[in-house]
Amino acid sequence: MKKLSTLISVELFSALMTMLLVAGSTIYFTVLSERPQPVWILPLLCFLFISFAVLFLLSTRDKPFQHEPHTRVLLIAMQYLLVVAMYFVTPFTYVAIFGTIWSAQLPYFMSTRNAFLLSPLFALPIWLVFGWYWGIENTWISALLFWAFNLFATMMSAAQLREARARRVAEHSNRELKATQALLTSATEQAERTRIARNIHDLLGHHLTALTIQLQVAARKANAEARESIDRSHALAKLLLADVREAVADIRDHDHIDIHQALQQLASASPSVAIKVETDETILINAIQVADTMLRCAQESITNSLRHGQATRIHVTLAQANRAWQLVIQDNGKARQAWQPGNGLKGMQERAKHIAAELNWSVTPEGFRTTLTVPQQDPL
Repeated sequence: MKKLSTLISVELFSALMTMLLVAGSTIYFTVLSERPQPVWILPLLCFLFISFAVLFLLSTRDKPFQHEPHTRVLLIAMQYLLVVAMYFVTPFTYVAIFGTIWSAQLPYFMSTRNAFLLSPLFALPIWLVFGWYWGIENTWISALLFWAFNLFATMMSAAQLREARARRVAEHSNRELKATQALLTSATEQAERTRIARNIHDLLGHHLTALTIQLQVAARKANAEARESIDRSHALAKLLLADVREAVADIRDHDHIDIHQALQQLASASPSVAIKVETDETILINAIQVADTMLRCAQESITNSLRHGQATRIHVTLAQANRAWQLVIQDNGKARQAWQPGNGLKGMQERAKHIAAELNWSVTPEGFRTTLTVPQQDPL
């Protein structure tokens, strides 16, 4: 089932204005017609036009129904029956414009190929009803023209749908790329800090330690006058060694991966959906495997929320409690109570097991929630 998210207000306004003009002119010419009309014709026409507009608004709304996609398919079928009913109620062939509006919705409910193959069948009632029932001559021309109009509307909607799908894929790739770039940058900086700290400790630290020992030995062998200078040098060497150790310790204290920036990139790279990210800045993660698992979990959850849950708002939080880090992704999508985890969630579970973490998900009144609980790691 494909979401009609590309029907923005301009398109919706155009469709409603077209319906209003066609319905208004049909009612107007029906009133002016010299042909005897039953008293129920005008009320029936108003009912058909209003019913079609209401069903159209329902079938094209972004908010999901409880029973997707069956509800929308039923709405589409009812719209088509209303269009055919209009053909029997009024002899004006241009009411088939309602059929053109209906045809524009087909790519969201069936493949473009099927819509193309079935389009002659959908246009056939125009020829049958107006030609046989109303006795209008050359209605096959009108039927052929409206078939072409309907086909054009269907193909344009299909192109719009493909463009929207491509935009979502590009947005998804851009979101993951930016977040991964932020994580890799932080991991590279962490590796460089670790290398510098190790080199300082292994090279400069060891040399200063050796120098301190040599100065101690020299102080014992030197005379009183030289011993005073050697003692001062020994004190300076010890002070320098202490400064080196303090510098190494400071570098290691800041030797963590910036998971916060990586998660924020997920929100900044998703303009079509409201993603709110809240993180506890005191959380420090040193292991790249843990940070990568958290980021992949957030990415997969956001993708599922958009693709399957049709969410418009997603809230990502990273907090700590009971010596554990907890990443929660909550959306406002429409999640079914009875569902089975797909490959994405199963892959997230496997990633969680590799870092001794626990992954849980649940359907809430607000939508769908995914929770990743990672035991805190003691700093080395």
